[in-house]
Amino acid sequence: MPPVVAVLVGYPPNAVVLGGFQWLVLRGEVDGAGWWPVGNLGGLFVGFAIGFAVVTSIMVNVVHWLEPTDFPSANVFLLIGAVAGVVYGAVTWSTMTQLRRRAVQATTASRDHSTMAPSDG
Repeated sequence: MPPVVAVLVGYPPNAVVLGGFQWLVLRGEVDGAGWWPVGNLGGLFVGFAIGFAVVTSIMVNVVHWLEPTDFPSANVFLLIGAVAGVVYGAVTWSTMTQLRRRAVQATTASRDHSTMAPSDG
């Protein structure tokens, strides 16, 4: 099977399934968990795009660790994955931080609203 077919057919279902299971857990814990699949897929796409750009531009043209003829190889995929993992972690961390911040704000607002005593004026 050509690598392009594997990327187009194999990776999207894996990302949807893994992100879906994560969403199933998060929806019981965090309000607005519907944003998690967006952040998860966005992190994957941005991570691999930046990973590919970094490896092709820096590792080939600047550092000269790789030759243009090294594509595709295990070394290239390892480097792309390493960069993509860092970027994916940053994007999903940011998404989770926003979700948790909203959850804390909602909890604080509901607690303040429920503890307010009615005034007789």
